[in-house]
Amino acid sequence: MSFFSNSLLIDYDESTKNFLISHPDKERFPQPLVTVRAETYSAMTLDQASEFIGSRILLLIPAMRQHFKAEIERLASSERGKKS
Repeated sequence: MSFFSNSLLIDYDESTKNFLISHPDKERFPQPLVTVRAETYSAMTLDQASEFIGSRILLLIPAMRQHFKAEIERLASSERGKKS
């Protein structure tokens, strides 16, 4: 069961200050696919936070994964990618 989707729900939780990226089919995927916590983005600049959150969104969209496939594979095989 693939959680990749061309449609995603992006929410900002006021109480936790977290960004939540969710699948629109809440029955199959009740929890957010990605949670970006306030501690993660609070020390970032706007450009850094935009790149960080934007990359998480792009990686969940099948066409974007295909478009950036070579770069994703290169990053996954790098030392940085192996540590994650």
